Amino acid sequence: ISSPTEASTTSATPIFNWTTVSGAATYDLFVSRLDVPGLAIRNTTLTANTYTPTTALTPGTYRTWVRSISTSGTASPWSVAVTFVVS
Repeated sequence: ISSPTEASTTSATPIFNWTTVSGAATYDLFVSRLDVPGLAIRNTTLTANTYTPTTALTPGTYRTWVRSISTSGTASPWSVAVTFVVS
């Protein structure tokens, strides 16, 4: 994930960006909140290497990962986790 960056502070609607993966049909984005357990975002059908939430995230600390899904349905390993703060 290239944005948000590790330990950064973002707005309530951060733009998530990651490197395009050759052969990827879709991407699976996972965002969880660390200070309040639970899933914040899970989108398994992204076709671009960017995503902006349509609903604002509440202030807190979050961690995000992304992985690619090939046309045959094979998932890559999850990316390195990125932790960020929504102010």
